[in-house]
Amino acid sequence: MNKSMTMTDTAAAFFDIIETGKGWAACAPFCTPGATFSCQSDALAEIGTIEAYAGWVEGLLKLAPDGNYEMKAFAADEGRATVLGFAVFHGTHTDEGGPVPPTGRSVAADYVYAMTFDGPKITHMTKIWNVTARLSPPARRRRDGLRHVHSDVASDVSYARRGDAGRGSGCRATSPMER
Repeated sequence: MNKSMTMTDTAAAFFDIIETGKGWAACAPFCTPGATFSCQSDALAEIGTIEAYAGWVEGLLKLAPDGNYEMKAFAADEGRATVLGFAVFHGTHTDEGGPVPPTGRSVAADYVYAMTFDGPKITHMTKIWNVTARLSPPARRRRDGLRHVHSDVASDVSYARRGDAGRGSGCRATSPMER
């Protein structure tokens, strides 16, 4: 990381490094020690650091090696020491290694990173991502009145990393209240 980089330059370089799966070693120079991560998504619920999230992205890109992002907008709020990056992730689940065999499914998922700075480094990142709306196919009705929803590639990676074989089955049942 270049010491003369602006907050926006740092965020842009970090965004590219993390989204191309270069891992924590490449991301670390842009972050404070112990930099935190949050996302209100089941697939990422247990990830609390940027280091862990960088590993999750690496895993995702192993299952979807064509994974890439399309930057839509980038903005800085200097007064609040925050940079926002809005992008669309594109990828196809083609490779082995996850809890389910390759599905061949493709996805285009919108998301936003809100990167908060302390001086020249990122101290926290929030991912704003509605994984269920973008990645889940239409539900089908089960005989017991519940809906059957196939999990997405991102959830499969998350469950595999946690070693949760029960959830990594690729399916979950939802109650009629979740329709």
